[in-house]
Amino acid sequence: MNVILASTSTLFGGNYLEYLKDELIKLFAGIDEIVFIPFARPGGISHDEYTGKVRDFFLS
Repeated sequence: MNVILASTSTLFGGNYLEYLKDELIKLFAGIDEIVFIPFARPGGISHDEYTGKVRDFFLS
């Protein structure tokens, strides 16, 4: 099992998970499925919007 715990999804002025992208690519190389557990979400967006944002990041 591969796990990464990040205390924030976005650094000031950056895009969603941009600062972790290289590490995530290495960590999840060869992995077909990732389980996302939304512990907290940005204010003002729904659960569906947040999980969609995460899905879009990992599909790019």
